[in-house]
Amino acid sequence: MQDGSVLGSKALVTRAVIRSRATEQSGSSLMNEHLQRIVEIICLVYHEARNIRHPIKVGKLERLPVYDALVNLPTNRDDAWIQMEKHRERAALSGSTKGAAGAFAQAFGLTLEELHELYRGDFWRDSAYGGNRWAPISQRVKELVEVADAAEDACVAAMIEEILCMCHNTGKVGDKLRQLSSPEGKR
Repeated sequence: MQDGSVLGSKALVTRAVIRSRATEQSGSSLMNEHLQRIVEIICLVYHEARNIRHPIKVGKLERLPVYDALVNLPTNRDDAWIQMEKHRERAALSGSTKGAAGAFAQAFGLTLEELHELYRGDFWRDSAYGGNRWAPISQRVKELVEVADAAEDACVAAMIEEILCMCHNTGKVGDKLRQLSSPEGKR
């Protein structure tokens, strides 16, 4: 594993690339900022789904080929986040939130709707990882993706902020993103 300063530098470069490429495509810096945050949020929903390996491991869920891309992500959250960088870049290049969601669906073989259904599964019961706590988060992310391309900037910003304040198993979505994206936030 790389040290935190390298991880943080790489995250900052990725954000700059996403921001610059999105600016070239749409011309709106506020929309680009929103798209960047939405790409990170969508990525986090897929990143957390890598924990599907736990119910599979204890026999609560059959390992199907459709889960391979998630299960094959590194178990270490930082390593998984780094590995997903190429997907964040590709999603940002789509130039729209629906395009970004489509890029992740193509990369992982599951749509946001299918991930939402996965998070709702009973097999997550009593799991310390992922699962049911991510169902309302994934639902709100799906709603954001549906409206963000056509919504007013203030509405999009409010929805993003709401998602960042939602709680998962060990804290808030925004805190988890900060921990993954910056060396200062790493434990």
